[in-house]
Amino acid sequence: MRSVVGSCAIGLLAALLCGCGGPTEVRTYMEIQQTAERTPEKEGRAAGIVWTKPEGWSQLPKQTAARGGISIDRIATFTVSSEEDAEDEAQVTLVAFPTAGGMAGNLDRWLRQLLASPSPAEKQSFLDSEIESFTTKGGQTGMYADLSSFVPDEPSAQSMLTGTITLEDDRVLYAKMTGSRGLLAKQKEAFERLCESIK
Repeated sequence: MRSVVGSCAIGLLAALLCGCGGPTEVRTYMEIQQTAERTPEKEGRAAGIVWTKPEGWSQLPKQTAARGGISIDRIATFTVSSEEDAEDEAQVTLVAFPTAGGMAGNLDRWLRQLLASPSPAEKQSFLDSEIESFTTKGGQTGMYADLSSFVPDEPSAQSMLTGTITLEDDRVLYAKMTGSRGLLAKQKEAFERLCESIK
């Protein structure tokens, strides 16, 4: 019996060796590398408004804003820090109010927030030549104002960028970025992309 088992084992081994004979097959494997598509900007939505958040900005939890003694929920609030100094941080807010005051009234309000007091002639010159118009992704009209000319010419001076966008429901969306003059200069393009993404 033992010899029969031994014979079978030898036969099986021989069959395996015969099956594995011949030249060794060289197999080439192609490495498939998948790179995730980078999505640096994220779309957000609130109060019937859609926007695209620029890369590197952080969105804060829901906050409120006050105007004329009335508290109104902010549509969104963001922060962004300087790459060189984490303590150098700017804040961006989106708030919608009923149409009122016009650009001249808005400018006066923003200048008070910056503790700036230019002459009437300086304010009028700014309104006549420094306001830039734009159109959002949703087709709304808007106006940019860079208030850096009203603050000291130094990177740490507190400045402001604004975008006012006329909405279809007789409201104005106010986008406002406040922070150091140096950081706002670096983030101005991102701020404009945010405003123009509104729909």
